[in-house]
Amino acid sequence: METDPSQLNTLALLLKNELGKRPKGLVSAESVMEPLNTTNRTPTIRLWRALTERVMGVLRILDANSGYISSDEKVTSPKIKKFIHETGEQLDILNKQLHSTENHVTIEVEDGELGKHSVDFRVLDLSSIPENQDTRTPVIFIGGGPSDPEQNVSLSLALALKGHKVIIPTYPEKTSQKPPDWRGRVLKFGGGTIKLHENLFSKAIMQLAKDMNLEEVDLMGHSVGGALVLAIASQNNPPIKIRNLTAIEPIGFEYVPLITRIIQFGVLQGIKTAVQVEDRIKMLMEGLRTHQPTVLDWISIARISCQKVFTPDRLEKIKAANCHIFTSSNSPLVGEEPIKYMVAQAGEKPGSPPVKCITLLHGDHATAITRPFGFLEALGKLQEKKTDATKFDITHLGSPIEQMLEDCLQPE
Repeated sequence: METDPSQLNTLALLLKNELGKRPKGLVSAESVMEPLNTTNRTPTIRLWRALTERVMGVLRILDANSGYISSDEKVTSPKIKKFIHETGEQLDILNKQLHSTENHVTIEVEDGELGKHSVDFRVLDLSSIPENQDTRTPVIFIGGGPSDPEQNVSLSLALALKGHKVIIPTYPEKTSQKPPDWRGRVLKFGGGTIKLHENLFSKAIMQLAKDMNLEEVDLMGHSVGGALVLAIASQNNPPIKIRNLTAIEPIGFEYVPLITRIIQFGVLQGIKTAVQVEDRIKMLMEGLRTHQPTVLDWISIARISCQKVFTPDRLEKIKAANCHIFTSSNSPLVGEEPIKYMVAQAGEKPGSPPVKCITLLHGDHATAITRPFGFLEALGKLQEKKTDATKFDITHLGSPIEQMLEDCLQPE
């Protein structure tokens, strides 16, 4: 006996209420993750697999006590069971892709200023569509610096689970395959700004597009990566045609003293992340198994993030069909007003691209990474022209499994 549509709607509300109870405070990360095993799963995947088990536990309780599911069979709806099973399988596929060399694309970049680099890109994709029949526009996501695909895995996984082909590069500071004098080059040729990282990723993306036969991409970046995607899109000749440009909490719109930046990121944002166990897993526990930047690498990136690199004239040059810049109302690193002011100035000039500023209310610098499904829900509505809102309250946006359950629980 199947659950009828009206019962499914009630079941959805009960599940959302139960799953909305996020653990707070200094709760042990291990207490909310799947137990360690031999499958080498990344911490975020262990967290999400534990959440799927939690869904099943809630469903069993409802099954036994409320009559929403057939009382004689004592099983959950086949549709929900299928969802749980498929989600677990998909997470394991993505975990394998994250660590498998088969999903690595290495691009060699070399010139006088940059030196010689091997830029590693990781590809996450659940689709089985042959490449010559795949009409999707892939997403290239550049995370905050210095990071690699594992540290950006939460948002990358969410994109992949929603059907996107996701390509994530590794910063030179997170690999041993960089010139030994890289920090000196950043100062000498880049003036201590994002210029050299911009040139490196731009050249790498150009070659990647040729190797993978890409004609167009969605370009997304967070923090330093947010500044990089804006910089790449505003070049006179961007490396590839850009459909959707999304900059999340981009730095580079105002000068910030180095000591202030260290306090903002290391103390203020660090405390915000540490007190939420899910945030701690996604932001602090990811990427620990890969090559670690030195203290001097971190200081170099911090110095880069202090510099003002954007002007209204530069924003005018952005070449993308759609451009959204996200800031968060409680971010300790990125101010909303300097960005909005500069975007407004650029928008006054004839022919300027439609750059839209969006505020995540109650969010912080890491919200898009720690609440990826809710963030993508807002972004999807904007890109599909379903709303012209300029503010989204993150407390009203879905968290991981409840957002994934949204489609599953709707009657067909």
